[in-house]
Amino acid sequence: MLQLAHASVELGHSVQLITSRCDANHCFAPLKPTTGTLYPYLKVWGEWIPQDFLGMGGRAICSTLRVLYLSYRLSRPQSKHEPEPDIIVMDVLPTPLALLQWWMPNSSLLFYCHFPDQLLTQNKSKTTKKSFYRSVLDFLEERTMPFADSIVVNSKFTQQTVLRTFPSLQKLNLHLPVLYPALDTTALDSNKSNINSDDKTPKYPIKPLVSLNRYERKKNVLLLLQAVQWIIDNQQDDDHDKVKIPPIIIAGGYDVHNVENVEYRGELQQYVNQHKQLEKLVQFQQSISDEQRTLLLKEALAVVYTPTNEHFGIVPLEAMYCKTPVVAVNTGGPTETVLDGQTKFL
Repeated sequence: MLQLAHASVELGHSVQLITSRCDANHCFAPLKPTTGTLYPYLKVWGEWIPQDFLGMGGRAICSTLRVLYLSYRLSRPQSKHEPEPDIIVMDVLPTPLALLQWWMPNSSLLFYCHFPDQLLTQNKSKTTKKSFYRSVLDFLEERTMPFADSIVVNSKFTQQTVLRTFPSLQKLNLHLPVLYPALDTTALDSNKSNINSDDKTPKYPIKPLVSLNRYERKKNVLLLLQAVQWIIDNQQDDDHDKVKIPPIIIAGGYDVHNVENVEYRGELQQYVNQHKQLEKLVQFQQSISDEQRTLLLKEALAVVYTPTNEHFGIVPLEAMYCKTPVVAVNTGGPTETVLDGQTKFL
């Protein structure tokens, strides 16, 4: 979405980026106050709508309320002279599409589907109340998506998943073209001059294995730790072919206000603490800067990408652009962006 906005601005179009939450400490660099190139186009509405009901659940309902409120605000211009948008691009939840078609009939609607929201639900609770409201939200997700003038998806994997999850879309013979996310090479290139500018000595004496992911369970970072521990457990002390395991750096987005981030970071640390050999190998880094991210991508022995059935996965592309090998799980989006055995290993 940010790349689309950036390209539109460069082409001279009038752009608005509308969201209900943007934390200056955890947002993408283009949205950072004063320094972000897209910050002048950012509008934050509906911050008063909570993420959940006092920590008691209901995150999906609150997310739906936020996008409905954003759509309502967008349809109510601040002045009579403010033109109706030519195109409205929406992602994540399609719920407001039907209302937007009614409120703003002259605007074209493009829905960018990252993945069916109902498949992202972590809480599989089967309580009557939970099942009821989840079934309502799932119904709305399927029934409102066709109100978009065009629906695009981020990979062939997502395309097949969407059609399998929403049978009604197949009956409507909707075409779901794949629009792969573009790689922001400008950010990677701009940091090259800042790395090792004072000397030619690598920042890491021993090149590390690197994992770059948000601290979320679906990113399956634990798999990397388990794989390394398996190697350790299956090597003999007198083995002449004993593998020398490099340092391991696990880095990524971390928000102290995000319960899952805090819990999963703790779970990873607990696993390391339970396996003493890992304590000397593993280093955790949280909420790293763009410069640190680029440094890790360029200095890594390999980038290990652990999510299973990832919708697309931008990290492998970033690593390959930095000429760093990638090891990834052989499922989902990464199978579409690399050549196994040539640009990385699946």
